[in-house]
Amino acid sequence: LFGLQHDALSGHNLDQHVTLEITPSKAAAGGEQRVTYKRGGQLKNLIVKVPSGVKSGTKIRLKGMGMMAGNKSGDLYLHVRIKGQPSTN
Repeated sequence: LFGLQHDALSGHNLDQHVTLEITPSKAAAGGEQRVTYKRGGQLKNLIVKVPSGVKSGTKIRLKGMGMMAGNKSGDLYLHVRIKGQPSTN
């Protein structure tokens, strides 16, 4: 499983938060990164585009990819963490 699951659901919040850990070279150059996370009890795989020059602590929002309840869905937030650098959270 790539990424760490944060406590996502509080009340009616359907947003999910996942840590996206990338290498320093991926942070500098950008590129595609695979993300695996749980949505509705199932594992989901995504390929996301990491922008070049991204910094630790950056949030990437994927609209509508969070938890689902009926016909509503929250957003998935990827919290970028660069390997070997201290966390900014």
